[in-house]
Amino acid sequence: MAIPWFKRFRERRELPYVMDKATAWKLPILAAVASFNNLALGVKLIPSGEGDQTLVAFVLANGPMKHPFPGGVAQTKPSFDPEKMHGQAALSVDGKGVIDFVTIFLPGKVQKISKDQKEMIIVHEIIHACGMDEHDSEGIMYDKFLAKGTGVIEMVSPEGTPAMPPIRVGGKTASIMRSLWPPKDPPKT
Repeated sequence: MAIPWFKRFRERRELPYVMDKATAWKLPILAAVASFNNLALGVKLIPSGEGDQTLVAFVLANGPMKHPFPGGVAQTKPSFDPEKMHGQAALSVDGKGVIDFVTIFLPGKVQKISKDQKEMIIVHEIIHACGMDEHDSEGIMYDKFLAKGTGVIEMVSPEGTPAMPPIRVGGKTASIMRSLWPPKDPPKT
């Protein structure tokens, strides 16, 4: 299922973010944002600057928790396990069915996790934050990952499938992201 952002945010094609509640993961977040932006999925994350309305917040969760944002409170699912290799994008959706803010919760107590594995978790959650509220049968939006070397691999994958990174984007993911963030119309001549 696809959940769109407010029109003015879709038209800007940039989602300003903060990570003040996830500074322990600063380097993997920066790497994940760069990797996501290089996927060319129609939208980019940018650091929230002066005058920007922050739209995405990264937060380390040490268990089920709540996190305030302008206009509300995001929370993890009660089953959120901070020791597992996963995250959760909590979307704030208004009464018209459009996103106005996202909190990305990251596992604050996970052990034995590489920087590449952190990066892949974050990219997965960024794509959810962009409005993709489901999973794919392959690639970065697969439901559950397993550690493979210093990267991750889909829990069910054909033999010989390489670990990510580099990131693989499944066809379903590409299609949903195009519907959420369609290419700009070419200039009329």
